[in-house]
Amino acid sequence: FNIMGNSHVILKDIVFTNAIGEDGSAIMVNYGSVVEVIGCTFINNDATDCGGAIYIIADDSSKVSKITNSIFENNKALNGGAIYLHASNINISGLSPYMIKLIMDNVGVRHSLIANCIAEHDGGAGYVYGNHGVVENLTMINNTAHHDGGAGYVVGNYGHLYDSKFINNTAYNDGGALLWKGVNGTINNITVVGNNA
Repeated sequence: FNIMGNSHVILKDIVFTNAIGEDGSAIMVNYGSVVEVIGCTFINNDATDCGGAIYIIADDSSKVSKITNSIFENNKALNGGAIYLHASNINISGLSPYMIKLIMDNVGVRHSLIANCIAEHDGGAGYVYGNHGVVENLTMINNTAHHDGGAGYVVGNYGHLYDSKFINNTAYNDGGALLWKGVNGTINNITVVGNNA
């Protein structure tokens, strides 16, 4: 799907498998559009650049795209194996993403599982670029980054990481579990087991 113009599209209970593309192999959302992804499954999608399954780029923070109760499994891309978001108003909840790149402020990822994802560069399970991000009750297992941040790579200030687990993630360079560049972040109740860099 290539969603463009001032569209508002709701995608519900759809399975996306084996899509191939440059950005957002299954779903590409362009400036001015909004997508709601509800209860969808994304398996084995591959983007040559960003967003193995979904790529969202927004220019208007008043428009809110949502991803809820969805599963992302074995997706891959250069950056953002499952999801690449470049926006300031995205709502992500109750999903199971397998590699995310979030480029925005005030984003939240909660109650999710990220497993078996590969980033050809940074952030095997996720890449966050933005301030005031919240990650809560997230489990990241067996993800790999070919550079930094086996589970996650964060560039941003005032972020919050709570009640999460980093298990058996690998970075070929630095940050087997997490590499975080920023100030005034909060980390609480984290389990880190078997990560390597």
